[in-house]
Amino acid sequence: RLGFWVFGGSEGIKRRRELAVSQRAGRGTRLEPLWGGCLCGQLSWRAEGGALQVFTCHCTMCRRVCGGTISTFFSTPRSQLSFFNSLTGASTSPKVWRSSDQASRGFCGTCGASILMDYDEEKHTVWVLVGTLDKKLVKVLPPIEAEIYSGERNDPWARQMPAAEQCRDLEAWVRDSASLLAAG
Repeated sequence: RLGFWVFGGSEGIKRRRELAVSQRAGRGTRLEPLWGGCLCGQLSWRAEGGALQVFTCHCTMCRRVCGGTISTFFSTPRSQLSFFNSLTGASTSPKVWRSSDQASRGFCGTCGASILMDYDEEKHTVWVLVGTLDKKLVKVLPPIEAEIYSGERNDPWARQMPAAEQCRDLEAWVRDSASLLAAG
């Protein structure tokens, strides 16, 4: 069990994220609002705060929840994420499943589509599955920062993402990230 979660529990990782966001802003990159939803339209979302970070996960749990060999998430400010029914316009919320001792997952109660991951240690951000994003908006996402649990890859035909860190597990990524912060 991890003592802290990579994206919120460590002050060093928080600083790294803040630096990445400010560097994008310094290059004139705006954090564009994003939107998407489930297959049936009963659970749509809008992220006014845009995407802060993107990572992929190869862990068994993410693969089984999403039904694919990889899950890709982006983080967005929790306070700027809203949910609604695209058929009626009414405000709504995802159904929640406590998937581990560290996180819960949100999904559509009608069609079952996975929408998000909510880590306990992440008080200010939430992670939304990129696959639920409206297709035309994928181009505004920042580059994938890391492939988590790359040691559990179950897709031997796929190539590694050259711009992303390759981490055999989450603890290795946290350790390596903390080392880079300390050195830089």
